[in-house]
Amino acid sequence: AQQLAKRFNGRFASQPEALMGDRQRYAGAKAFQSVAKAYGGSPASVHRFLNTRTGAHFYTMSADEKASIERNLPQFRYEGQAFFALTSSDVPLSPVYRFYSIYTGTHFYTIDPEERDFVRTYYWEYFNYEGISWFATTFAGPGWMPMHRFFNNAAGTHFYTASEAERLNVIATAPHMEYEGIGYYVRTSGAALPVSPVASGNGGRSC
Repeated sequence: AQQLAKRFNGRFASQPEALMGDRQRYAGAKAFQSVAKAYGGSPASVHRFLNTRTGAHFYTMSADEKASIERNLPQFRYEGQAFFALTSSDVPLSPVYRFYSIYTGTHFYTIDPEERDFVRTYYWEYFNYEGISWFATTFAGPGWMPMHRFFNNAAGTHFYTASEAERLNVIATAPHMEYEGIGYYVRTSGAALPVSPVASGNGGRSC
């Protein structure tokens, strides 16, 4: 597990900004002008479970999947709404992809298509690609909050949280959890937000 963890995590070690590639750093406000209207959609809850057997967390936006887990998998303890995200009907946003690790029995999520392809190319024997989980953005802005990502060096798994308090607690109390930075941005509530997530710089007004 440690060998696999080291190989997998090595691509982003010591460069947390790489999680979102160059899109966040180099794209200007104009990048979202043509899609600002898409942010009027109402987000839905993303639910979080703790797998008491593996110690890892599972996230789902699907009400049917949530109900199936609660009905059939007693080892999964429901922890409530983790954050809010948008559905495919609210595109164009960036899809968040989901993998299932047959090696660890846990899930891996990424918004980066290059990372998705990297996993599918080099770790296909360990990870089953399960498609798109929800849609988010790599741009910060009002109404959006960062989704932080950690790598568990002991187990070879990832942990995700949109809670700043939880992020700080993990950093302070779990030295085996390596902070990888902000993976992407999710919505702070289920309310509609009819503005672009990128400020234009003209007095804080949206694009």
